[in-house]
Order: sequence, then C-alpha cells, then structure tokens
Amino acid sequence: MKFLRLRRGIIAASILVLALFLARPGAQWLKSRIVTSISSAIGRPVDISSVSLRFLPRPGFELDNFVVYDSPEFSAEPMVRAAQVTALLRLRSLLRGRLEISQLSLDDPSLNLVRNQSGHWNLENLLQRAAQNPVAPTEKPRGEPRPAFPYIEASSGRINFKLGQEKKSFALTDADFSLWQDSENSWGMRLEATPFRTDFNLTNTGMLRIRGTWSRSATLQGTPLHFNAQWESGQLGEATKLVFGNDKGWRGGLDFSMELTGTPADLALQGSATVQDFHRYDNLNGQMVRLAAQCGAHYSSQQEVFSGLSCNAPVGEGDIQLTGYIQKITASREYALKAVLHKVPVQSVVAFARSIRQSIPEQLQANGVIDSHISLSRNDLDSGPSLQGSGEVSNFRLSGLGDAPINLPRIPLAIPSSLPRERNIGVAADAPAIAIGPINVALGRAKPAVVSGLISRSGYSLQLQGDAQVQSLLRMARSGGIGTPQTSADGHAKVDLQIAQLWDERVLPRPVGKVQLRGVQAEMRGVSAPLEITSANVILKPEEVDVRDISAVVAKTNWRGSLSLPRPCIAPANCPFHFDLRADKLDAAGLDRLLDPNRVNRPWYSFLTRQSHSQTFLTAMHASGKLVAKQITMGGINGSHFSGNIEVKAGDIHARNVQGDLLGGRYAGNWTIQLGAAPRALHGEGTLDHVDLAQIAEALHDNWVSGTASAKYQVSASSQSIAQLLSSTVAKFEIKATDGLLPHIFLAVPGPARMRKFDGQLTYHNGSFNLQNGKLDTPAGVYEVSGTSTMASGLNLKLTREHGTGFRITGTLGNPHIAELEAPPARVALKR
Repeated sequence: MKFLRLRRGIIAASILVLALFLARPGAQWLKSRIVTSISSAIGRPVDISSVSLRFLPRPGFELDNFVVYDSPEFSAEPMVRAAQVTALLRLRSLLRGRLEISQLSLDDPSLNLVRNQSGHWNLENLLQRAAQNPVAPTEKPRGEPRPAFPYIEASSGRINFKLGQEKKSFALTDADFSLWQDSENSWGMRLEATPFRTDFNLTNTGMLRIRGTWSRSATLQGTPLHFNAQWESGQLGEATKLVFGNDKGWRGGLDFSMELTGTPADLALQGSATVQDFHRYDNLNGQMVRLAAQCGAHYSSQQEVFSGLSCNAPVGEGDIQLTGYIQKITASREYALKAVLHKVPVQSVVAFARSIRQSIPEQLQANGVIDSHISLSRNDLDSGPSLQGSGEVSNFRLSGLGDAPINLPRIPLAIPSSLPRERNIGVAADAPAIAIGPINVALGRAKPAVVSGLISRSGYSLQLQGDAQVQSLLRMARSGGIGTPQTSADGHAKVDLQIAQLWDERVLPRPVGKVQLRGVQAEMRGVSAPLEITSANVILKPEEVDVRDISAVVAKTNWRGSLSLPRPCIAPANCPFHFDLRADKLDAAGLDRLLDPNRVNRPWYSFLTRQSHSQTFLTAMHASGKLVAKQITMGGINGSHFSGNIEVKAGDIHARNVQGDLLGGRYAGNWTIQLGAAPRALHGEGTLDHVDLAQIAEALHDNWVSGTASAKYQVSASSQSIAQLLSSTVAKFEIKATDGLLPHIFLAVPGPARMRKFDGQLTYHNGSFNLQNGKLDTPAGVYEVSGTSTMASGLNLKLTREHGTGFRITGTLGNPHIAELEAPPARVALKR
C-alpha cells in the first residue's frame, strides 16, 4: 500500500510539474501595471496585446505583440516591435513580495534606429535615462533593495536605419544582441548580425560582431565608452554592393576591425583592414595580391570632425602614409589630407594592376621606386578641392617582353593647376589630377618619343607623340596591357596617340589618334611575300580603325586605297573590314604562287582547289569592299580597267558587278568562289560585248578565227582537286558573232570562209563542247551548224544547207579536215 501511495504521489507530482510547464494562464489584470512600469522605465509609450503567466522552468510573464513607440520628433513608426517577449522574474524578489524582472527575451524583434535632422539618434535619451536611473547592476549582490537592471536579449532580430522619415536600404539581419548593467556605473552590450541591403540579393557579406561597455555620465557626449567591432569573412564584391549600392567589380576576402575608446565628444579610433586575394571579377588567372592598412584618428561628435588621422599601408619594402583631418562630415565636408609614398616598389604597382587587368603580361617585370607627396584640401569657401604635390619614379626599368628593356632614370610627377583639354580624355576638366612626365622614351628612332599623362580619381589619360619603330611601339603597347595584333611588322611610324580610361570601366583601353606609317614590312599568315607599306595614315577611333592613303606593294603588285575595320578586333573571322583598293596588275598564276609558293607549274586556276592547310589567309578573312585593277591576267588573256564589289568570308569569295575591258570588248558579270568547304565550288554568269575573236585565237596560240562577238554565259564547277575541276565544269554560252574570218576553213567559194554572222549555243560538260542551234551566214550561203569538240578526239562539226548539202569538219582548230557531204538521193513522186 505504501508503494502504491508513493507511486501515485510521483505520478501526481509529475502531472503537476508538467502542468506548470505547459500552463500559461492569462494575467490581463497585470497588463496595465506592466505597461506602465516598462513605459516609465524607458520613457516611451508601450503597448502589449496580452499577458500570460508562466511557472516553469522559471516564473515570469509572456507578453504578446510587444511594441515600443518612438518619439514624434524621430518617427511615427514604432521603435521596437516583437511578436513575443518573455519576462523572467527574480526569485528573491518574490520572497520579498515584489515583482522584479531579471531578464527580458525578445523573439524576432524589429528595431528602428532613427537620426533626425538635428543629428540626434532616438537611442540617445534611452541611454541617458538608463544611466540616470538609480538601479542596481544586473547581477546585484544579495540583500540589495534596489531593483536590478534586467538582462535584455534578442534573437533573430532585425535592425533598420532611418534618416528622418526615410528608411535606408541598409540593415542588419539575423541579429542576436544583449544588453546588461555590468556594475554600479557601467553597462555592456553584445551584437552579432549579418549586414544586408533590401534592394540587393546579397549572398555573403560576412559577420558583424560588436562588443562594448559604457559608463554613467550626466550627458551623452561625456559618456566614457569602449567598443570593439569586427567585420569578418566578408566578400569584397558583396561589401561594395552593400556600402556603395553597386558592384564595383572587386573580389577578395575582407576582414575589418575597429576599436573605439573615450567619449563621443573625444573618441579615439584605431582600425585595420585586410583584403586577401584581391582581384577583379573577370581576372581569375592573374596574380592576386594582399591589401592591408592600419588607421588611427580622433572623432568629435559635437564638431563632426575626424582629427589626427594617420593611416599606414605597407607596400613591399615601402609604404603609403595618409595624415590630416576631415570635418563637417554631413555638411560641406571640409578636409586637409596629405599622402606620402615612400619607396613604393613599381613592381608592387604592376602586381596590383595585373590583379585588375588580365591583359597585362605575366612575364612583365618593372623595377624602380616611387617617392611623392600629395596634399588634398577643401574648405567651405572653395568651389572645389585643391590638390598639390610632386614626386618622381626613380630607376625605372621595364623588361620581360623578350626584347631590350626600357630604362628611364627618372619619371617626374606633378599636380597641374589646370588641365589641357587636348589631353583631357576621360578626365573631367575641373577634377584634380596628377601629371606624369614629360618623359623621353627611346622607341628605336634617333629622336625619342615623348610620353605625358594625367591620373585622377575618375581615370587616367596618356599621350604619346613622336617617332617610333613599329616593333618598339607594339612592344610598348603590350607592356601597358593594350591588345595589339601578333605580327612581325616593322618599320617607321610617326605617332600622335592618346589613351584614356575610367577606373570603373570593365573593357580594355583603346588608344585613339593618328599613326603615319612609312617603309613598313609585315608578314601575313599563308602569304609567301611580305606586305610592304610605302606609306599609310592610320586613324584610330574608339569604335573603328581607318587606314587611308595606302601605298603598298605585295609580290611586285602596287596597291593604293583605304580600308576600315571595327574595334575591338579579336579574331579575323569576327572582324569584318571594309576596303577600297586599286592594284596596277593582278595575275591569277601569281596569286596562286603568292598563296602557296610550293605550287609551281600549275594552271592559273589552281588557287580554286587549295588544300585547307594553305588557306590561313583566305579562310580567316572577313572583308568587303571595292577592288579596281588596271590590268588582270588569267591564262594568257589580258584585261584592263576591271572593277567589282568583293566580299570574302570564311574562305568564300563573292565578286559582284565585275566590269572591265577584255579581249577588245567589254565584260560584265558576277562570280562566287566557295573555298571554305569541301568540295570547292565555282559559279559565274555574265556577258561579253564586242570582243575581238582574234585575241581569243591568239590566246590559244593559233590564228584560227577573227571578227567580233558577243556572248552570255553561265559557268559552274565543283571539285576536290585540279584534275576534277575541268571534268566537273558545266558551262553554257549564247554566242553572236559578225564580220569574221575562219582562215583554216575553206567551203564552196575560193579562199577562207568569211563569217557574215553567226548565232549559236555552246555548252561544255565532261570535257566536251557541244554546239547546238548554230547558224552561220557566209557568202556561199547559210549553214546550220552543230556538233562536238573534245580535247581527245578533236572536232566533229556538221555544216548543212538546204537540200542536205554541206560539209563535215574533223581534226583540230589548227588543222581541220573538211569533207563535203553527199547530197541525199532525189525522190520522184508520180502523179496518178
């Protein structure tokens, strides 16, 4: 029985304990008392929707929809809002018959920190009120009659920032913070939160941790305080979006720490920042550097001034020091700053530039040191900042590009009072800037070129003027990270170039200006002879390059004209250029040798069937424009004054509206030559007007015809090799000839056959010419002409007149055999 009673007692006690854990009886009768108590303690109106009692694990209250309203001078929005607040009671106070709260726990609270137009924060008077109230420390000693300051904590909260009625996009989320009274006259706090912006989707801004203490004071300005803040494991790209509102393009791991001691009226600040693996977002293969700096200053909230500013950033064996002051932070922002660069290695500057510019060659080495001092100041009487200073780069040496290094004993630096507009590309005319040079740079000519430039906070501008060797000029451009064509060109250039860029631009810089080329030789892939440029004027524009007044020679052919191409020009296939060129002579056989010097003793049309490994020039080119040739030669046939609109793309050549003088007459036609795919293909159509047939006979090395002819033609061919070209060709000619002579043809009248007029259709296929619907008008009569001709079997032509008489012609054009056709037997019809 005792066991059963004991068991029942244990079960009853367990039920009672469980009930006390779960029971939350309403206590609305305490609501007004709790609201009044909290409101009087913080000096702000407070509202609670409901109050519930809790017994275990510690006695206290649960407050629903807890709201602390703000003062109207700051905001109409509540200062604090929490869906649920747990208020735990101090047990010793219950023994004395008093209700004393030992801990307040806020779940998912929202805190608005507001700064009004007079520069005060809504948290100031709360802190002053807490400092003035005679309460005991949070962990008050036993027997202390005064109520203790409760331990206040919040989890998963959000802290918003407002300037007047405007809520800023910057906030702290996932905030865990706590507040307590350390001792009789000091308080402490902890905060751990993630910074974020409401207008961006930020992924990794790091963790912000703040821990601090402050002591009792009659005024907030005289409150002694000591705070430590760390911003850890942040990503620089996310941090720039957080602070500046946009992604500046920088990447790296960010760590920042700051210590604040003193009072708001005279606050000492010590901070440090490091960025690991600093680089630009699009430069993953370049050298990544470490940036570090330490700063100290004093801040006065009454005067809004940072005084005694002193920062130091080590750079290699040198350093950069910044001293001065900044005041009126929220108004006109007056300042006086001085930066001193002491023996900063140029190679460190190159490493920094390489981390943000992937175009700077890895092998580039720069030696030398930078010493300079710069003063930047502004007061409320000035319209803008004033920049002064000077310096130099000593013992500068640039190497690592495979050629002779560039040595410059001294590069002067200065701050100009005004900026020359002709050099002011990309730099605002009224912006402070650092002038570089003038610097004499030896670029392979007797007289050095001159480099000068400007650097400002927005960007830079450089100018190069003078004479240069082309290879030295290209090498210098590559040293500066400027993309240049990979060519073995060399010669003389007279340059007047400018290059400028804003620091936040994400494209490679493009020089603009003029270059005069003289006596330049350049190699072209797949072309056996060099390009010799006697003279040319190159105009570099931001979006295109114009080459004017070209005078050049390729394989003893003189060229004149102009061309233009877009910028940037990454690859020939994606770089269509336009041309207007004139040649004194074009030779098909010479063109074949130019494109492949190993192909000798081949037909003039052999370039149509080039192998793919020989097509580096044609297959890579994408060009269009007008081509004019004074003379053109194809297989012993000469033409003159030819012109046409040419387009070359991926090895395919389209020649449209081709016109010229050919064979004593006039030629017009269109051609398409497809070399970019297998099999190669050719198609042409056009007309020949009033050509001299004697010139055609001369080209065939036999004087077998004379007279004047006109023709329309269509030609097409497709082949893999030279041997297949003729056999695959299909051609059709509609011919009209007049006033001619056939010296080797003797018909019914004495002497060679005279051709008053000839009309006919001539087709070519499978190596055979086929003449159809021919009509030959001679003094001996009119003949119907038909038949074939091949290289193997020669002529097989038939000339017939009325009544079936005529001739058969066999043999060759140079030695024809003529036989008279037998007349058909007469047929007599008897009449009945």
